[in-house]
Amino acid sequence: MATNLTISAGASTPGYIPLTLPILKVWSKDAILGALPVLRYQSVVTVKTELEKQPGDSISFVNIANLKRGGKINENADLATTDMTETETNVRLHEFGNAVGVTEAHLRKSYRDTLDDISVMLGRDYAVVLDIEIRNKYHTSSYGIFAPLLSGGIWYNVAAAATLAVVTSELSPRAVRTAAVALSARNASKFDGTDYIAFATPHALGSIRNSSEWQSATQYGSPDRMYNGEVGKYESVRFIETTMAPNGTDASTNAYGQYADPGYKSSLFEAGASSADLHETLIVGEEGVALAVGMPMELRDDGVANFGRRHAIGWLSWMGAGLLREVNTETITSA
Repeated sequence: MATNLTISAGASTPGYIPLTLPILKVWSKDAILGALPVLRYQSVVTVKTELEKQPGDSISFVNIANLKRGGKINENADLATTDMTETETNVRLHEFGNAVGVTEAHLRKSYRDTLDDISVMLGRDYAVVLDIEIRNKYHTSSYGIFAPLLSGGIWYNVAAAATLAVVTSELSPRAVRTAAVALSARNASKFDGTDYIAFATPHALGSIRNSSEWQSATQYGSPDRMYNGEVGKYESVRFIETTMAPNGTDASTNAYGQYADPGYKSSLFEAGASSADLHETLIVGEEGVALAVGMPMELRDDGVANFGRRHAIGWLSWMGAGLLREVNTETITSA
């Protein structure tokens, strides 16, 4: 008759076999990735891809102006023709990329799939680089306002950033309404003919969320959330929360000497009244920025080096961004 034996570490009781072999360490294969505000701006650009183009070449985006208006025609008069005016916006292609090197020994000894980890991190890096390129181009627009200042229950227009103060000059429904009216006055086309899109920092949105006007619009409007990071809608403006929006809050750097916050902009640091850090909220209509693509992002293996001891994997893309219809952009600078 068989006897059931139980393996137990260090036990000497009859019926138990002591465990004398070393206890192996068990490693979890889970990994925690750093948070990244990826691919927010990419959803609102006009994209054109021409695969035969090389870095240094340009991709053309054609703008067609409105026709001279027609009108009544007298019975014996000929119908006259009018000109159609076309202009081109040329966006130059640049080469973008990043790469990671790894040793053969690391690949063989790691308990995780290192190549898979590298691929994921390179993809995330590409997304950030792409969004920064688009965001920076949007913020070269000359159209913008300063958030109105509230004092004694009265709103005042602000003419300089140094006047912006915390609480009195934060992002407000009045500022959003002013910017939306400016876009509409310039006939800036809305997405799907219904809404503009705004990109704002969590701090800026925290300010406007305190207003009763925002709370009522969000509570009873119930907009369909179609965009990544969308938090609400007010005055036909859909708001997307992202730390990629320019701000002067965190100037700390990472181990590579880069700003840890990809949205940090030195000119906004302590630029307001009483050294207040400022924030920029971008509101856009359709076709504000053009994205030219000569080669979509590719992951490439650089092969093996040093007699098979080292490997390198990187991403490459040929792209560029340019202002297409500057009148379809508006920036609100607030405290």
